[in-house]
Amino acid sequence: MSETPDHQSSRLSWLLVVPAAVLVLFVLTGPIVSGDLWWHLSTGEWMLDYGELPEHDPFSHTVGDKPWTLEEYGAQILFALVHRAGGLEAIRVVGGLLGLLVLLVAYRTARRELPPFWATALTALFALLFALKWELRPHLLSVFFFFRLQHLLFPSRHERDPGAREWIEVFLLTVVWVQLHGEGIFVPTLAIAGLIGAIVVTLRESLGHTRRIRAWVVVLVVAAIGSLCSPEGLDQVRYAVSESSIPRALIGEWLPLWTLPGDVRFTPVTVSLFYTTVISAVIGAWFVVTQAVRKLSGTEVELSWERIGLLASCVLLAIIARRFFWLLYFPMIDALVLYGRARPALLGARVTPAVLALLFTAILTQTHNVGFGKSALEEGDWRENINSRVLPHNATRFASDVGLTGNLFHRYEFGGFLGFHLWPDCRVYLDGRTVLFAEIIPERWKLDYWRTEETLPGEESAEAFARRTLNEREVNIIVMPTLVEREGQVRKWDPPGAHKEWIRVWEDGTSIVWLRATDTENLQRIVEWYGKYNIEFDPSRGFVESQVLDAQADWIHERGLLTRPVRELLGPHLAGEDLASTFSRGGMQSVQLWLQLGMGRSARWSLEQALANDSNLQPEEYAAWMALLDKAGPAETYRRFAQGERR
Repeated sequence: MSETPDHQSSRLSWLLVVPAAVLVLFVLTGPIVSGDLWWHLSTGEWMLDYGELPEHDPFSHTVGDKPWTLEEYGAQILFALVHRAGGLEAIRVVGGLLGLLVLLVAYRTARRELPPFWATALTALFALLFALKWELRPHLLSVFFFFRLQHLLFPSRHERDPGAREWIEVFLLTVVWVQLHGEGIFVPTLAIAGLIGAIVVTLRESLGHTRRIRAWVVVLVVAAIGSLCSPEGLDQVRYAVSESSIPRALIGEWLPLWTLPGDVRFTPVTVSLFYTTVISAVIGAWFVVTQAVRKLSGTEVELSWERIGLLASCVLLAIIARRFFWLLYFPMIDALVLYGRARPALLGARVTPAVLALLFTAILTQTHNVGFGKSALEEGDWRENINSRVLPHNATRFASDVGLTGNLFHRYEFGGFLGFHLWPDCRVYLDGRTVLFAEIIPERWKLDYWRTEETLPGEESAEAFARRTLNEREVNIIVMPTLVEREGQVRKWDPPGAHKEWIRVWEDGTSIVWLRATDTENLQRIVEWYGKYNIEFDPSRGFVESQVLDAQADWIHERGLLTRPVRELLGPHLAGEDLASTFSRGGMQSVQLWLQLGMGRSARWSLEQALANDSNLQPEEYAAWMALLDKAGPAETYRRFAQGERR
């Protein structure tokens, strides 16, 4: 039996979904870059171990006994079970499968209303609007519930009063959803939108007939009851409705709410992604407003008031926050359907939707999650479970191997990762649970930016604030990015009193570890650990790259020593030679390279070793050169030595 033209068209259109599906699979099965996944895993593991929900946060040292409302405990337990069953490899596989299922549901939703090629184009648009959220986190499960909810209660093309079947399913859907994610509050929220629509219908068309209103009141009641059927009860509802909306003033780290080109958290965010989202929002808002106005004016409109209420909610949520950009997918479908009804040739087109599908996919290739995967692939790290260029994997490995204990200060994005790997020996400053840490976020922000914070007359200086806060919080370990952007410049971050009050005990291409100089217990562990690798760690010098590489040259690759900018600067000097072998040779060549890189401590150590190993130097000459090194520094000493001066 030969295939019908429509079936052939459907099969052909699926080929256009493949590139977007491959990208989603590529992102979710690649080395993990999400900072939030880790605190979800930590929480899930804790609940499996103790058999209860934590009332207070056990992982941090800053929030004290502040009550902790869990809005995602079900998803966290599921993630922890997956991790226990198959480790991080299983996490990556499950993430990839969920991503593909989300795309499949999106395609089937569009396919109910649109021809195959246009359904493909809208699916690619969905993948793009979801670009910033392709991570294995509880919201990935919420998507399925939202798709089912809109199909159950808000059919696009006809009006239907919810009956007993819908009431039962709404209740069950809400009960399951709130166990997995606080976004289950969407059910009563959208029920309110539907109820408002039913009231408008009754007022305009049948003032004395309230059956539709009663039907939606029941939907709202069963949804409200269902939303309370979690161990957190009313606390979870209150959290989702009010507490999770933290004032923007508290979260300078995440301004703006929308994602603009150049946003350092989502680099690269291309101009094309930004404009695609803006255009989708404008079209969605225009469509909702025009449909409402036409319906109010008495013009025949296919959409029900309840459906218009749903679409208005989608647009409003997308405008409010980036995590809801994907909701613009629904008004885009309806707008295309109704616009196409007046122009049948448009819906019958194949080339236009095919081009759009490929265009949306091309834009998706330039987004940050895909970029992380591409860089891991290019650098040969794809098989690794953790993207060590984004997360402080090697620094955490160092802290764990050494057995460091104490309170941490760290970059916001590092908190969940550090807590998962170092708790209970170390406790974090904060992590991704923004509501719980609402009062701590501004404090951490000021500590991070203590060098650039402006101080008003009569106020405590930023440096004094940083010192006082680190002391009061009893912080003895700091883990920060190796390079940070401040005032348009990329530079190294250091704490107040660096190299005196704080000792640099580890540094790699991603992160740097500082230890409080008075922490003799941890310091002794560090000295002993380095000793096992034939490295004589001197606390007065701290971590010195050249010293470490002299003993463990392979750590350049194994532990990611040296930042990417340093590697790029070294390229012309190495002429294809291996970095590790170059530095392991030592001598004046290494001194010259360290000086060119502006790494004075490494240059000094390498120069000391080169002088000590120079058999042509007499003891008195060696002593004179070392005295000059102490007085003039490595650059001047090297210059004189290279010119053949005698001491």
